[in-house]
Amino acid sequence: MAASTRPARRRTRPGLLAAGVVVALLAVALVWLVVRGLAARRDLVDAYDGTPVFRGDLLAGQLAAADVQLAAVRVEAGAARRLTGDPVWRAAAALPWVGRPFAATRGVALAADDLAVRVLPGLAEAADLLAPARLRVTGDTFAVDRLRRALPALSRAEGALRAVAARLTALPAVAFPGQVEHGRRALLAAVASFEGTVADASAFARIGPGLLGADGPRRYFVAVQNNAESRGTGGLVGAFLILDADHGRVHVERVGSDRELRPAARPVAHLGAAYEHAYGADAPTTSWSGSNVSANFPDAARIWAGLWAAQSGERVDGAIAVDPVALSYLLAVTGPIGATGAIGADNVVSVVESEIYALAPDQALRKQLLAGIARRAAAAVLSGRGNALDLVRALARAAGEHHLALWSSRASEEAVLAATPLGGALPVTTQPYAGLVVNNIAGNKLDYWLRRTVFYSGGGCAGTHRETVVSIRLTNAAPTGLPAYVTLRTDDPSHPHPPGSTRIRVSLYATAGARLLGVTLDGVPTTLSVAAEAGHPLFSTLVALARGQTRALLVRLLEPVAAGPPLVPVQPLAAPQLSAVTLPTCG
Repeated sequence: MAASTRPARRRTRPGLLAAGVVVALLAVALVWLVVRGLAARRDLVDAYDGTPVFRGDLLAGQLAAADVQLAAVRVEAGAARRLTGDPVWRAAAALPWVGRPFAATRGVALAADDLAVRVLPGLAEAADLLAPARLRVTGDTFAVDRLRRALPALSRAEGALRAVAARLTALPAVAFPGQVEHGRRALLAAVASFEGTVADASAFARIGPGLLGADGPRRYFVAVQNNAESRGTGGLVGAFLILDADHGRVHVERVGSDRELRPAARPVAHLGAAYEHAYGADAPTTSWSGSNVSANFPDAARIWAGLWAAQSGERVDGAIAVDPVALSYLLAVTGPIGATGAIGADNVVSVVESEIYALAPDQALRKQLLAGIARRAAAAVLSGRGNALDLVRALARAAGEHHLALWSSRASEEAVLAATPLGGALPVTTQPYAGLVVNNIAGNKLDYWLRRTVFYSGGGCAGTHRETVVSIRLTNAAPTGLPAYVTLRTDDPSHPHPPGSTRIRVSLYATAGARLLGVTLDGVPTTLSVAAEAGHPLFSTLVALARGQTRALLVRLLEPVAAGPPLVPVQPLAAPQLSAVTLPTCG
């Protein structure tokens, strides 16, 4: 019988078959992860891009557009969460090391969804309640009940924002960050952009009703500062208003000039030994002219409240500072004031701080005109003229630049205010800090023409300390032909001074823990007095400036290497300060 020529069948080993199945499954899983990862990336990018659009719509008062954008962000963030939440993705995320990108992507998707579901809807609800057009019932009356109704939504949003930020910060570092890290940073930036806005809105909703008299009448002393004669908080108190608020209605009870403000026979506030050491020679707690030499607005406000009580017997519940720059922002919204509309946004600063001295040489008439401008400006704001949202933006801009400040005599309210730009408080911080403050010593009105430049530079972040340099340049840009009242110096009446010359006290608030290494004025070594305030060393000296002269003060410091970006605050004067910072950010 012949043998068969058919080839023998090869037997497949069970192990190879199992391995093949595993490889196939892994390939399918990999394709699955790639496809879903790309889809999730697309949805996350759309959610990132939509979030700032939503915020912009809210701030612009476009609430309908914000609702549409919110719906889109929720859909996109929800899709990314689902795409990264199936069993395959979860299994990949659980793998040691190689699973980190999957875990990070899942974390970013969860954070984006939390932002869309737990934060943004509450902000939309609060924005509807806090819409300026709805808050302002009439020109001088505000719906305080809407503020209270907005607080729960804002409080929930604040807590949710903190949770989202914590989730993003805790995500594992990944070997190949790519779009994952980009998304995490984008989402953290979105959270940060909301945090400040939500915190300010929440603070306003929390204390605003009380400030507006919801729980009983409130009375405020309003100081109209004249930046032409500089003081730490801006300028000399040139005019004042007494403002009443009762159940949301705000009205001006009285307006006057500084001619009506009298000094006190004894100190009206006790602000501590450090304050007395720094400013005692200016008699700040008994005189209006020295009341705001410190740049810390709450101290000036306490003194104003005390001085007014000593003079009038009236207790005020708070104090407000405003200046012609702030008035220019408000008049840009309300329109010009005066019978002929002669004073508006484009000229109120120059009129109040410069031109009025030539227009009204008689001091009594000039003071009357200044008080009249303050009265008409307040009436314009409280009349309902102008767009409500634009008015809020003008107030926010003025507060952000410290041309508007508010203090409350109630400790709980003041604690909230002091943490916002509106509070005008010197920050207690360890961040690198270089704050220039000038006070007019000459008693003239030449600081309208003062120009300031600050350069802040220094070494790197290695070690515990580094040398820094704060270079200050001051220019007296006063022209010739100014009225005598503007140029008259009262600091040294026994010696005549050239017209247009001035004298100022230059102070530098430095980084906490900084030590002075040396100082020069125009390249010549000089000395500085040393004090302290709000945890900052305070270095000061007197500088004389002839008309047209520029002087350079260079301060060398040894300061701790501190975390955070350098802070260079700007004292609110008529002309803006030019600042340049080349100090590296540490931490």
